[in-house]
Amino acid sequence: MVYHVVSAEISPGKRQEAEQFVLKMAAYVNQRFPGANAHVIKNINGNQDNMHYVETFESMGAWEASEKDLETDADWLSLVGGGGGLAVPGSAKHNFYQILS
Repeated sequence: MVYHVVSAEISPGKRQEAEQFVLKMAAYVNQRFPGANAHVIKNINGNQDNMHYVETFESMGAWEASEKDLETDADWLSLVGGGGGLAVPGSAKHNFYQILS
């Protein structure tokens, strides 16, 4: 199992709008890729300016196939195109994790 986590700093004053936007992204991914278990998490202590989008795939190959599929999906491209200004430019970081035990 591979976890893909995208973390980004939310633009000042945009928390609620950013949360709604990323929740729509997660819902879309869950509809397109059953089992992706996409969800959104936020910090409840410490730095509260960050948001994290998390999804799971059976392998890196499965994640890569989903990304390739989304690159040509007009509905997805329209959805993600509406997120401008919600995150601090350059703050998004992609990380991949694998459970060891």
